[in-house]
Amino acid sequence: MPVLEFHIDVAVPAASLWGAIERERELMPKYAPEWFSSIEYHEGEGNKPGSVYTVHFGEELKDHCGNVTDSVKFKLIAFDAEKRTVVIEALEGGYFHQYPSIHRWTHTYTVVEVDDSHSRLQFITDNDGTNEEHLKAALAQVQEAMQAWIKVYLCHVEEESK
Repeated sequence: MPVLEFHIDVAVPAASLWGAIERERELMPKYAPEWFSSIEYHEGEGNKPGSVYTVHFGEELKDHCGNVTDSVKFKLIAFDAEKRTVVIEALEGGYFHQYPSIHRWTHTYTVVEVDDSHSRLQFITDNDGTNEEHLKAALAQVQEAMQAWIKVYLCHVEEESK
């Protein structure tokens, strides 16, 4: 089971970045509709472990994925505000349609305080992919999506500071 990691450094305090992550399902369609057009809950709500929701892709993300899929369904496995960590598992859509060698994909992301005005979004994916080319392509897409999420977070943080 390959584990892939990367991080994104962000010029905002960790508490601000985490505050946006706590509201990400609300904020993603608001600030980055070209990537995330809407979020639909099937079970649970908000940041409750066990919640199941679908992220519907915006036009830019659909184009980026070659229009192979227009959404991904996730289950929220863990949400730990104290450790600033979220664990989600992809259930269907997304990578599974694009890369048939991948059948299980879990994201763990953690906000790490670097200093008073900087933080790091640490991202780990655990999956069962067997095709290295598929894994690299899927990870590249995840990195791009996380950059779009950072845009969401920064827009929210900027708006909140006004």
